Amino acid sequence: MQPTPPQPVAGLLLDLDGTLIDTEHFHYQSTLAVLVEWDLHLTPEDFVPFLGFSELPYWTALCEKFEIPSEVPYLMKRRTEEYVRILQATSIEPLPGVLDLLQHAKDRQIPVAVASASPRGQIDAGLEAAGLAQQLPIRRSGLEDVAFNRGKPHPDVYQAAAKALDADPFQCIAIEDSANGMRAAQAAGCFTVCVPCVSHPTTETHLADLAVSCIDQVKPLLD
Repeated sequence: MQPTPPQPVAGLLLDLDGTLIDTEHFHYQSTLAVLVEWDLHLTPEDFVPFLGFSELPYWTALCEKFEIPSEVPYLMKRRTEEYVRILQATSIEPLPGVLDLLQHAKDRQIPVAVASASPRGQIDAGLEAAGLAQQLPIRRSGLEDVAFNRGKPHPDVYQAAAKALDADPFQCIAIEDSANGMRAAQAAGCFTVCVPCVSHPTTETHLADLAVSCIDQVKPLLD
């Protein structure tokens, strides 16, 4: 039986990278800026399998791949520094339909939170660069705001985001673009919508309860 959206909707929980903003090329650039310290290079093709990874398993896997002689916490800290530096020097547009959806949720008094796998520094920098920081003050990180090593695909960050809204995850709609993110939202009990990112569309839309081509197509679910 096909799951149905909650009625009423108690909260809208939004992934960030690939869902609200397309920043994967900045994540790639910031990774290269860290790897160059050891004269290492990651090809764009080798980066693709890591899309949607939380920071801890991401750098753990890269350490194994390259045998980097450094501790994972240092690498995570360095990449956040590079990512913030890159984002502070540019501005980006929210993905199509994002502003319409946020206004629709506001008009219907549905609270919204960001539930991202990224460190908080990266979340804040991305929202600032896209001009979304004031609209989305409630944010939960899959690194700082959950138990150690419990980022996506574990449900913790979605549970934390729902709790921040004083909402039951089962009464929330989550919007995601990655397989790990969809698994996390589903495990938390959220009605999960997949909006594949144009630059790196997932082939695993079946992991969601519903797949749409543009995020503003979620608006009818909030009515």
